[in-house]
Amino acid sequence: PNPVVLKITNAEPGLTPPEVITVGQVMGVGRAKLTGRLTNLGGVAQVETGFQYREKKGGTDLSEKTEPWTDLPGSRQTAAGDFTFDLGGLAAGRTYEFRARVKHPLITIFGEEQAFRAR
Repeated sequence: PNPVVLKITNAEPGLTPPEVITVGQVMGVGRAKLTGRLTNLGGVAQVETGFQYREKKGGTDLSEKTEPWTDLPGSRQTAAGDFTFDLGGLAAGRTYEFRARVKHPLITIFGEEQAFRAR
């Protein structure tokens, strides 16, 4: 019968997440140089940046299972900036997709997915 009202003051967010952008790729024969950009470390001294990739299915059959993401080796970053990875062993004519990844001690964030066709 008697409602309770709480007033919260001086509240601060518990986590400032890191920010990562999938920049793009430069193609070579059977390889691709992937590029990402770390724009914010999320309030910690260092994070791990890297990429995930997989072969992209044709998309014509909606019940077709997608391939799981493959984690590529990452590297530690202590400041915002670009990072790259040289991915080899790609089959010509196949379509792949990739995304940038940042691992914060509390959360993992992914950039937007981008697709490319290997040559």
